Amino acid sequence: MRAILFLLLAAWISFAHAGVVAVVEAVDGSVTLTNEPCELPAVANLPYMAIWKEGDKTYSGCWEFNPEYGVVVSYFEDRKFALIPQNLLRKPTEL
Repeated sequence: MRAILFLLLAAWISFAHAGVVAVVEAVDGSVTLTNEPCELPAVANLPYMAIWKEGDKTYSGCWEFNPEYGVVVSYFEDRKFALIPQNLLRKPTEL
């Protein structure tokens, strides 16, 4: 089942146009996942770019989907990381 979920997410990402793949919104901020390459030089194992907005601050980051646990693993330039459950992800058209 996890392998199927991973393949579906990988297909979704590969067919998406360059830009926003999914968004997670909370009361105090949001995380936007893109299919653009990660640009943080210190991160080698998370291939895609993420953007975390909290209040008036914005942080660049990187992310990858982990099919074994059904979460997005993300790391941001302020040295924080987040594990985002798959069920919280929303396509940009669902917002």
